[in-house]
Amino acid sequence: MAVVTQPPRPVGRKQVVTPSPVSEWAEKNQIPIFDKKPEQIIDELKKLKADVGILESYGEILSSELITLFPHGIINIHPSLLPKYRGSSPNQAVLLNGDSATGITAIKLDSEMDHGPILFQVEKSVYQNDTFKALRERLFADSAITLLEILPQYIAGEIKLRPQDDKKSTYTWKTDQTKAKAYFDINNPPSVEVLDRMSRAFYPWPNAWTKWNGKIVKLLPEKKVQIEGKKPVSLEEFLRGYPDFPIKAL
Repeated sequence: MAVVTQPPRPVGRKQVVTPSPVSEWAEKNQIPIFDKKPEQIIDELKKLKADVGILESYGEILSSELITLFPHGIINIHPSLLPKYRGSSPNQAVLLNGDSATGITAIKLDSEMDHGPILFQVEKSVYQNDTFKALRERLFADSAITLLEILPQYIAGEIKLRPQDDKKSTYTWKTDQTKAKAYFDINNPPSVEVLDRMSRAFYPWPNAWTKWNGKIVKLLPEKKVQIEGKKPVSLEEFLRGYPDFPIKAL
């Protein structure tokens, strides 16, 4: 067994080069770590003689050589009920659309995005105050439990994969468009309901945001507001300091 993860990257205001959380966990548990590009470590991965690969939010497209490297392929965990919400922002889409349920789908990876046959699906409720962070963490935690139960059966050939119905597929936006999706026009803001959804869908990054009097203003969960250079406060407290702010309710 080994972990393949992204290399250390600058993090925070001071841009301190920091290993990924997965890398830190693997080191703590004395599991071998590969943090180079997957295509650069194919020979090392072959030496592991692993039965299967597990993929979660790696953030890069894998080569066909890597996809077919393991005898039982690579199982990709996707936080939606595929084929709905294919792409990189399913949890944000669920919250923005006000869905009451979502789920986890495990597929056998193929060359198309979130397209492979389904190993298992589990439906989960979306809670009223869910943020992107809370929903995503809960879905992936639940997926790990289900995967541990089902993976041995899959490797033993006891589970038949089923194809996705491409006619029912929907797609989410690319990650690099997330900040644009989180923006709203302060002079023509959406409804209170939509602002609430936005504040939760884009928390903790990039936050629902706008510009007012030349400064960035963020709308945060739990009806909090943060103007550039200040700490988050309740909307009520914010309006006492900035009574001309156009949004009066969240």
